[in-house]
Amino acid sequence: MRRQERRTQAAPRPHKEFTFHFYLIAFLSICIVYTFYYYLSHYFGRWGSINVDFGRELYIPWQILKGKILYRDVAHINGPLSPHLNALLLNIFRQSIATLQVINICIALLFSYFAWRLVSRLSDGLVATFSILLFFLLSVFSADYQTAIFSFIAPYSHEITHGLLIGFVSLFLVARHLDNPSNRVSFLLGLCAGAALLTKPEIALAVTACSAVGLGLSLCRTQPGARTYVMQFSLFSAGALLIFGAALALLSIRQTPWDALSDMTRMWRMVLDRRITGNIFYRHVMGTADLPQNLKAILFSGVVNAGIAIVILFCGQIGKIFSKNNQWLCYTFILSMALFLATFLNYSRQCLYAIWWTNAWPFLVTGTCIFLFVIIINHDNRSQKNKNFILLFILSLFSLILLLKILFFARFFHYGNFLLAPALFLYCIFCIHYLPLLFRNDLVARRAAIIGGMAMIAIIVYPRVQMTNLRLASYSRSIHADQETVFWDGQAIAAQQLVDTLQQHKKPNQTLAVLPEGAMFNFLTKLPNPTPYINLMPPEWTTFGGDTIVAAYEKTPPDWIACISTQVIVYGVNSFFDDYGIPLADFIRAKYDLVQSVEASGFSVMLYKRKNASGADRITGQAGKYR
Repeated sequence: MRRQERRTQAAPRPHKEFTFHFYLIAFLSICIVYTFYYYLSHYFGRWGSINVDFGRELYIPWQILKGKILYRDVAHINGPLSPHLNALLLNIFRQSIATLQVINICIALLFSYFAWRLVSRLSDGLVATFSILLFFLLSVFSADYQTAIFSFIAPYSHEITHGLLIGFVSLFLVARHLDNPSNRVSFLLGLCAGAALLTKPEIALAVTACSAVGLGLSLCRTQPGARTYVMQFSLFSAGALLIFGAALALLSIRQTPWDALSDMTRMWRMVLDRRITGNIFYRHVMGTADLPQNLKAILFSGVVNAGIAIVILFCGQIGKIFSKNNQWLCYTFILSMALFLATFLNYSRQCLYAIWWTNAWPFLVTGTCIFLFVIIINHDNRSQKNKNFILLFILSLFSLILLLKILFFARFFHYGNFLLAPALFLYCIFCIHYLPLLFRNDLVARRAAIIGGMAMIAIIVYPRVQMTNLRLASYSRSIHADQETVFWDGQAIAAQQLVDTLQQHKKPNQTLAVLPEGAMFNFLTKLPNPTPYINLMPPEWTTFGGDTIVAAYEKTPPDWIACISTQVIVYGVNSFFDDYGIPLADFIRAKYDLVQSVEASGFSVMLYKRKNASGADRITGQAGKYR
């Protein structure tokens, strides 16, 4: 009789838990909608850069639509998937910057759908919704203090955003295979792996490895016969080879198959080229260039993350003190303490906790992978819990492989805005789901731990959001060209002058080269580069060969050459024209006349016109006005 009474008393708990989660999910959903409204209404068009990588992401699809062949006519160091996909979408809609950015927002939304499905399966809807909000703030709408090309809206490389989407589709398919290990799902996993091979090395390795491991662990659960193993892995391999082979066949229509294969695999040779991976830039990316300082940051990050875990447990203990009748007083007390902490940190200007928060994540993820693998091999294979452990392990492995590129410098900055995204979902699962589960027998304590964890993460993320807003707000000057409008900071004055000069003096079928990079000017002025080499930064110069590049410029010299100031110093060289680009600089001095020189806010432009082209007189007016 007493047992029956206890069951009767315990029955309302799921309803109360549902109500609590429902209100929090509703609040977080409103926050997501407001985030979209705020950034798109205030800052749409301000992501990207006019002189760095994002212009290439527009130029290459534009040239593909003009009939040029990727790799043969337009040099490219990554796989062929993203340029052709962007070309297809721009052809369907409109060839403009705004169109590509809207498409990228749709890709981010599609990615968030698969991420929400995955995280909600591994935890619950509340954790999934909160992690999606963080993803939008830290990866979709982000802007670093240097540039705004490390966001989903205007990525430095679409291979990373398309690849992340492919990766989470493959994780979703692994989950489907765990529920129903069918041949069709194995084949679809192979298609994802094949598509990933056409993006970037880190994406290809992560998707292929995790798909294969996930498929193997899923089959081990049911322990089928050898024939099933052979059949499913054969279908997986067939799917991967089908996509890769189809891409190779299409590229081989207008060039030799060997040249197409060599171009498609160039990115892997770059990974193995010590001249490139040993460059100071990539050593900074990985964190090995300043290892002592980064190890210090990793230790500090470990302390910060341990502190977050302690606060979550402390909030759970506070929840135990309060009775169920005073639970709202408990939540108010926790939020008040969080607000006090946030105010103190804001006024004290101590932001290292926010900057170094994620430095230890690669090592935490490594520990998570080992821990989960041990659980999987010692757990009942057929249980539902084992399915989730396998899926959690695959998500951890996927996160770890991506983090290898920024192993000692894992921050939501630069490449980290993309590479840390899977680890962010993993972090939310452990902090807001598994840690509060330690109080599963006390409803108020568990809710208090959840609220405390969300509040702590919000406090840490807030300075990063502030930095994004300041960076986007600084992009207040517009650059107009035909029907295109882009935003930049004070350097837009010099950029606008260059665009205006080219628009006024260009003639039909003329060409333009922007050195060492700046393909956005080609797209804005609709002047193509007559050579395949649109980016002459040190990695591309080393990969394609300086002699080959100079020979291409001598064979088909552009009518106009714009030399712009770019931060090549991050690659360990002082200047393009005074260092590795001297042969091309000599060619320009011999064959071209300087017609305009402009500088604004540290951004300088020198415009040259070919001597045998008509109208080589110096363009007068405002060459030194903005110095």
